[in-house]
Parts: sequence; structure tokens; C-alpha cells
Amino acid sequence: MVKKNISYSLLANIVRLIFGLILFVFLGKILELETFGSYIYILTISGFFTMFIDFGFNLSLLNEIPKHKDKVMNYFYEIAIAKSLLVFIGIVFISLLIYLFDYTDKIVFYEFLIAAIIQSFSVFITTIFKALNRFDIDFYFSLGNNIFPLFLVYIFHNNISLEILGLIYIGTRLINLIILVLYFFKKHNKKILKIIESHPIYLLKKNFKFAIHMVIGGFFLTIDIPIMKEILGYEDVAIYSVGMKFFVVLMMIGDVLNSSFMPRLAEFIEKDKESFTLMVYKLNKLMLFFGLCFSVLIILFGKEIILLIFGDKFIELVDLLPYFSIALFIRYISFPFGTLLTLAEKQSKRAFIMVIVFLMHIGLNIIFQYYFGVVGALIALIISFLVLMFLNMLIVYNHYKTLYIFKGVL
Repeated sequence: MVKKNISYSLLANIVRLIFGLILFVFLGKILELETFGSYIYILTISGFFTMFIDFGFNLSLLNEIPKHKDKVMNYFYEIAIAKSLLVFIGIVFISLLIYLFDYTDKIVFYEFLIAAIIQSFSVFITTIFKALNRFDIDFYFSLGNNIFPLFLVYIFHNNISLEILGLIYIGTRLINLIILVLYFFKKHNKKILKIIESHPIYLLKKNFKFAIHMVIGGFFLTIDIPIMKEILGYEDVAIYSVGMKFFVVLMMIGDVLNSSFMPRLAEFIEKDKESFTLMVYKLNKLMLFFGLCFSVLIILFGKEIILLIFGDKFIELVDLLPYFSIALFIRYISFPFGTLLTLAEKQSKRAFIMVIVFLMHIGLNIIFQYYFGVVGALIALIISFLVLMFLNMLIVYNHYKTLYIFKGVL
């Protein structure tokens, strides 16, 4: 069962990564630079909205449902009501912002928000299935959710606009949600809900600890986009976002490598200190190796890849490659310290550090983007990554009395 779940989970992530990247590149090629920047900006804001209405519920479901499988329908209705409350609050807040800032493409904005709401409820249902060891549902959902939009964008690419793109997202995601809901009730409707045990407000308070991790982590790599839109404009957003997309993909590889060590490290930390130590050294070496390799590859072949995929359209991105390279290397060598903090059960300290660095990251982006343009966003990212790494290293050293970098030294 475990191997089957891992296989389906891996396949679902591969589908999301590959088809998401193909759609991103395709839109980058067919849309005007400013329109593509506007698309990225709207997508980022709707992403913030999704994180808000998700509120970490998906993490808590994976933790709670396996312990209380008889209460699946209770969790479904309770969280669905709480999410609906968050949707109402979020729509009111964003509508106020749209009115205050007099955003011109209001229809497009609301289309993407509706698509985000549908997506959030779909992921909510697939998470319930995953908590019940039905990871195959997430895989099939990922297929439909990524292949059909790409297919429709290709069909309408000659006349594509953000309005049409928003309708494509709404239509395909709505069909997927209807199928998921029908299948969910077919499997679980016999287990009749007796009582809704948790008041929505209580549920939101209870889930806050999960929400803060998800929201801050999600905002960290995307908050620079709305700042850039206000300071520099849509064209710079487009250029920066293309580089950031590939940066995130390479970071995901590092995250997968890092996560693959987690189960064995958790097993050895109490039972076999020597094996634990050797494995941490191995993890550090591996992340150093891959971080260095990817960083060098960005410098050596980044320009050729950009020209091959986009032609001269994003040629200005070439000047940003050294900064992306440095930021990626720092992130890779810092992965193990986050893992060690989790194993040491220092999540509260880790979250506190994340909040502090995030606030600093916002301030740095405002200042550096104003004075240095797009490069300023990457300078802010490099500084934030360095500060985050060194603070994590301090806590790791304080707990383990070593950093597991050089044997016998650190």
C-alpha cells in the first residue's frame, strides 16, 4: 500500500510539474510581454487567495482522518463550511482592494478567483481521499486538471486572451470538481452525518498552526511579484517570473532529494546515532553537489536554453542568471538544516524565524526593487536565504552541537 501511494503521489507531482511547465512556456511564447506579466500577477494574487481559503486544512486532514476514519463526513462538512466562510471574507477583502486601486481588468480578476475557489475545493476532496490511502484519485485529478487546459489553450491559441484563459480554467476545473464530488458521495454518503461537532470559528482557531506554515512558506517566493508590479510594471514581472519558474522547478528537485532522507533519519535519530550522523553528512554532500551542479549549469547554458525556448523575447533574463545561480546554491545547501530542525521538533522556532525573515524579505524587496529594478528582487532573495540559513544553523548547532558539515570540525 505504501509503495503504491508513493508511486501515485510521484506520478501526480510529475504530471503537475511537466504539464504546468509546458503551459507556462507556451503562454510565455504566445502572449505579449505585458499581457503575460498581467497573467502572472493575477495568478499570483489568486494563489494568495487559494492559500488563505485552504488555511492549512489539507495538512490537518492528513493528520486527523487516518485516526478517525468513521468521521469522514463530519470533517467534510465542517471544513467545507469553514472554507466557505473564508471564501466570503476573501472575496469581500479583494473586492475592496480592486475598488480602491481601480484595477482595470476586473472581469479577468474575478474569473481567476472563481477558478481558484474551485481548485481549492477540488484539492480539499482529493486530500480526504489521500488520507484514506486513495492516492490514485489525486493522480487522475492531476491528469484532468492539467491536460485539458493545455489542450484548450492550444486550440484557441490564435485568439487567446486572459478572459478566454480564465474561462478555460473555470470550465475544466468545474468539471473536475463535479466528478470528484459525485464520486466522493458515492463512496461516503452511506456514512450519514449525525452532528457537526466543530463551530467554523473554533475550527479556524484550531487550524491556525497549520495555516501559518503554509501561508508564510507560499508567500515567501511570490510576494516579490505584486511588489514588482507596483514599482516596475508588467513587463519586468514577465521577465522575472520566467526565471523564477525554472528556479522553483530546480528547487523542487532539491526538496524531493532532501525529503527522501527524512524517513531514515527519523528512524535513526534515537536508535542509531552513528548511522544518523553518517546519513546527515551524506545528505549535506549530496545537496552541495547538486546545488553546485545546477548553479554552474545555469551560468553555462542558461542563455542557450532561454534563446531555444523563447527566442529574443526574454533575452533580458540572461543578465539575471548569475543571481538566480547564487540564490539556488544557497537554498540547496540550506535544505538539510531545515530537516534537522524538524527532526529536533523545533517547528515553532522554525516558524518564528520564517515570519521574521519574511517581513525582512518584504522590506528588502521594496527598497532594492526601487533602486536596482528586477535585480533588486534577486538581491533581496539572496540576502533573505542567507539570513534564513544562518539562523537555522544557529538553532541546529545549539541542539546538536554540530552542523554535520566537516567531520570532526563542524
